[in-house]
Amino acid sequence: MAFGSRAFSREFFDMYHAAVFEALGENAAKYNARIGAILANAWHKRVESSADPAGSKKAKESYTGGPFSFSDIVRFEFTDEGTVYLYAKNCVSCIDSEQLLMKEVFMSHDFSKEFFAAYHAAVIEALGDDAARYNAKIGIILANAWQKKLSELPADPAEFKKAIEAYMSGPFRFSDIAKFEFNNDGTACLYVKGCDICNGNELLRSSGKKGSCPISQMVKSAMGKALKTGVELTGSEKPGPVGECYLKYKISM
Repeated sequence: MAFGSRAFSREFFDMYHAAVFEALGENAAKYNARIGAILANAWHKRVESSADPAGSKKAKESYTGGPFSFSDIVRFEFTDEGTVYLYAKNCVSCIDSEQLLMKEVFMSHDFSKEFFAAYHAAVIEALGDDAARYNAKIGIILANAWQKKLSELPADPAEFKKAIEAYMSGPFRFSDIAKFEFNNDGTACLYVKGCDICNGNELLRSSGKKGSCPISQMVKSAMGKALKTGVELTGSEKPGPVGECYLKYKISM
């Protein structure tokens, strides 16, 4: 799977991660365990298992410091007492939105897009038959987070286009390109290229599973609240390589 040279947005991951677990609510612990098990299985498929603790330690640190990089430092220790410690510093899933807004904590190296692809795929796979329902909730939560960052909601399509494109090219950047268009026939479209979420969905499709896109639901909710109208997600088109997509909407007149 190819990943572009654009740096991954840690603010985007923070908001995505928070939205997932807010949506899961009281079921968070159950699904968190499933997500962890799926990520572990993905690691097992990439490296050879070792019965030797030293070999296992080396394999884990190599994975978490390379394609699965989620923190500046990762250290794994087995003790003589039979306990095991994983030490991580500046773990991206531990950094909360307040710290990000205050710019108090930032990782010193590029965040791994491959980690996010694996993480997104694990989340959707763990949700199973509930993926569509939770995907809609995640999208609504992300739309609400966007709304809270605005001094006021966009009052018309032109203002909405300007506001959502600025957000998706700034702190919420998940793709190389994100362009929004309103059409005269009451339809609208978000065009994205180099989308990080699409890479996670491709991992699911390659193993015979169905992907889900919270951005599609986020835009639907954000547009409906801003323009005070009904919005229908009518579909998507993927004409090019993985990461290129048109999300299509119908707006109630």
